[in-house]
Amino acid sequence: MRFQPPKKNLLRKDSKPMDVQDNLYYAKEFNRHTWSEHPEANRFITYLWDKFFSKEFSQSGRGKRPRIGLREQFKVLILDLYLNWPDDPIKFLGVHMRPQSYVVNSRYKSTRTTALVIKLIHYASYLGLIEFHEGNEGAN
Repeated sequence: MRFQPPKKNLLRKDSKPMDVQDNLYYAKEFNRHTWSEHPEANRFITYLWDKFFSKEFSQSGRGKRPRIGLREQFKVLILDLYLNWPDDPIKFLGVHMRPQSYVVNSRYKSTRTTALVIKLIHYASYLGLIEFHEGNEGAN
């Protein structure tokens, strides 16, 4: 599934119009270490997971399970998006969207994320919970 960026202008803090392509360079790299045990954060994550993701990403049946659960990866993603918001609401979060970026000894694989985070991002975009804009490696 390929998502198309909207044809609208976004506003920066200085209120100058900026198109989506220019805004892709205004991004923060995904922090795969983001974590919280704060009760309010955990309730928020549980609510979002149960309401929107649990049925689509249920882990039932046989087969190889990921070393890091999908719900934990979802938590890392949502917390990082949440922490990005107060810094600047229009700042994008840059995430590698190729499964090859999550192989053993890569930047992402050694922590709380696997290539399954890509599916979570696409599904959140499909539901309209987040904006998704395809960028490139040099956009950060």
